[in-house]
Amino acid sequence: MFTVDGRRVLVAGAGVSGRAAARLLCAAGADVTVADSDGDAGLGLDDVVRNLDRPPPGTELVVTSPGW
Repeated sequence: MFTVDGRRVLVAGAGVSGRAAARLLCAAGADVTVADSDGDAGLGLDDVVRNLDRPPPGTELVVTSPGW
């Protein structure tokens, strides 16, 4: 079984689906980075990166929001 606890995960897109995925991953213990070109208004997460051109070092999983 694949677990995300302690894994570095990139969520691409901070829309409705991306925010939900990021919150779920955080609750499951993942180290989450969210990338979104529109900023982080109302996201409620600590690590939002704008205009990311590649996954951060050590990223083990990328979750792409459907709108991205």
